[in-house]
Amino acid sequence: MPYRFALDRPVYSDLASGKVLLAARGHPAFPIRLASEIFQRCMAVREGSGLTGPVRLGDPCCGAAYHLAVLGLLHRASIRAIIASDIDPDVIPLAEKNLAMLSAAGIDRRREELAAMHREFGKPSHAEALAAADRLRSVVIAQSEPPGVCVFTADALAACDSSHAISAVPVDIVFTDVPYGRHSRWQAQTAECSNPMERLLENLLPALHPGGLVAVVSDKQQKTLHDRYDRIEKFRIGKRMAVILRPNF
Repeated sequence: MPYRFALDRPVYSDLASGKVLLAARGHPAFPIRLASEIFQRCMAVREGSGLTGPVRLGDPCCGAAYHLAVLGLLHRASIRAIIASDIDPDVIPLAEKNLAMLSAAGIDRRREELAAMHREFGKPSHAEALAAADRLRSVVIAQSEPPGVCVFTADALAACDSSHAISAVPVDIVFTDVPYGRHSRWQAQTAECSNPMERLLENLLPALHPGGLVAVVSDKQQKTLHDRYDRIEKFRIGKRMAVILRPNF
């Protein structure tokens, strides 16, 4: 896949998963450059439709919200709010901490954690992480007010009705890296679901503002299809398949 927007190759070491931003154990981090490219493609589609201004960005399968935090740091001016949820209550505290680092208070709390580890253990990796936190703090301070953040536990595959949790806070762009591979798989607490991708897309319909977009990343075995969406773009990056959809109603 040729990149159209994330053409530069800056050093992203300060954003590396597990250094300052936190990672969910056993789950690989989403590639930073790819996250930026997909987000910018969504913004270009919106602008092509006459929609401008910062967006509400959401993910109903957020995990530790690593890629959302990265996007919040790289594209702060384009994001006014981030709404993140996941079925696994154990990852929600990580998502909250990662997204809190988009504010000065949050990055300061993380810096103090790293400073305490450096004082206690004195490892070079702790010193490197502390220096990275200082550089990220400079980025956060230089930006405008942090985006609003909402993080909660929810089953994205629960039977859809007007009270569904993921439809409570409408968004402009959904960007989700759905479960696949050895490290994650679909779960459903409330109902058996034979086609999780279709159920997810169905549940996202009431969660989208007019003109909203859904960007789904999966493996190539999963079919990102729903008769109430039009496919805007589809592209493959290694083992990942990315699809951008827009409701057709």
